[in-house]
Amino acid sequence: MNIVADSRNPQSSVFHNPRSEIIKIFNGMYGPLEKEANQIFRSRFTSEFYSEFVFTSVHSDYSSQGIATEMYQRGLKFLKAKGYPVIRGLFTHPGTQRIGQKLGFQELCKFYLTDQAGADGQKLFPEAKEDEVILYMAKSL
Repeated sequence: MNIVADSRNPQSSVFHNPRSEIIKIFNGMYGPLEKEANQIFRSRFTSEFYSEFVFTSVHSDYSSQGIATEMYQRGLKFLKAKGYPVIRGLFTHPGTQRIGQKLGFQELCKFYLTDQAGADGQKLFPEAKEDEVILYMAKSL
């Protein structure tokens, strides 16, 4: 599990690594959405102090064994012990979306993969189905 952002230290985020190709693609997609997501987040949560879950995954050989749920539970316990009042995250897979909902994350907004384009205007997910979404969710601890 990557806990990638600390609102107290924005430079700690993996999103500040300009050499990472996946981060370039992700920033191309998420950058324009971040403004909307942050507005919604701030309208529901008053704390400026938060952490963020992004890119949580389990290898397919080990899926459906409760590993992702355990990772989220441990991450939440760790962050609560560190004093974080709010956790937010992007949930990109239907399995992690269900886990987030089960653990009490609130859906703030959703972004349809079919709508996402890079800076060059090209669709980032040309094979995406109409119902495939990224859920932006948050939880108070």
